[in-house]
Amino acid sequence: MPRPTGALTGNIQATEALGGGNDETFTYDPVGSRLLRDGEVTQSVFDAANRLTEDETFLYAYDLNGNLETKTDKVTSALTSYTYDAEDRLIQIDFPDLTTATYRYDGLGRRIEKNVNGVITRYIYDREEILLEYDGTNTLLARYTHGPGIDEPLVMERDLDASGTFEASEVFFYHADGLVSITELTDSTGAVARTYAYDAYGQIAVQAS
Repeated sequence: MPRPTGALTGNIQATEALGGGNDETFTYDPVGSRLLRDGEVTQSVFDAANRLTEDETFLYAYDLNGNLETKTDKVTSALTSYTYDAEDRLIQIDFPDLTTATYRYDGLGRRIEKNVNGVITRYIYDREEILLEYDGTNTLLARYTHGPGIDEPLVMERDLDASGTFEASEVFFYHADGLVSITELTDSTGAVARTYAYDAYGQIAVQAS
């Protein structure tokens, strides 16, 4: 991904390429805080540690270790809160709709379990790659095949009908762009099952199926 460049004596402008041939242009202050996006004021506010504390939609607050602690909707005051363990790993999110998600980790720091309001998903790894997903009763939900590269998923098989087997219609293939960002999932017939587009910072901006 392109990085902002320029002397730290004034505002910096950088143009970032998006998928589909679109560009986003940002202007930064000398410490790297984003001021403008495509020529428009971003309404972003940063604290003395250069952490985002406010944008167009939310207010953000951080704990003493710099972890995001709360996100508050500026219109509705709906609050999302985040809890971390002693190693600064995210262990709980409390959402405004009363949904609670908790996370568990193994000794290598890999996330091995997600529990969303009692719906449990467990993960089995090969080094850093997720190979298998199980539910709370240890029923196999999905399995993944990876290539030799770092973060290179190739195939996902997901038991969508809970039959206990992976049928041809439940096999999906990953397609990546030149930045190794996943842009499509196709099924066993080659039909596009899901598409992804990213903003200039690599965050998913559009997800369609």
